[in-house]
Amino acid sequence: MIFAETEVIGMLYCPKCQALSMDGVACPACGSKKLREAQPEDPVLLMTAGGEDCGRAVQALQAEEIPCELRMSGAGGPPEELYGRAPGTEKNIFVPYGSLDRCKEVLGSAGMLDESGRLKRNGEAEMSTPRRSFWRVFSALLFALLVWAAVSLSDHIAEAIKVWLSTRT
Repeated sequence: MIFAETEVIGMLYCPKCQALSMDGVACPACGSKKLREAQPEDPVLLMTAGGEDCGRAVQALQAEEIPCELRMSGAGGPPEELYGRAPGTEKNIFVPYGSLDRCKEVLGSAGMLDESGRLKRNGEAEMSTPRRSFWRVFSALLFALLVWAAVSLSDHIAEAIKVWLSTRT
């Protein structure tokens, strides 16, 4: 889970990315310098969470009648409506800029935040960077091995068919 680090007073806003600029110079997402003062109704990123954490946060916000919108985190992905929820997918939770402080209070009073103001993880802890890197490399090598096996098998089958056809004529 990643919390958007924000201070509600005097933040500049990128209308293209719907991101708040901490330095007030450029958008942290696209680098645009076309920032404006954030308006209370502007949608901004509250946090990124996955699975049960996301569901609990959304339920807590909806119980307090705070409007929120879920968006896929990262570049695209299959729509849940067609394929169901993919395991391990994370979503961005957007809320109106004017509700940021209230959202953090709601999540804190629901016992969902730790002492540092971050969402408590429900279930497995986040993987360390070296461990995540190991599993990514291992997965890539395993995928390459599977592709090699499929190509080799299809070559052997094609050769067997070729031999069989040549003996029939």
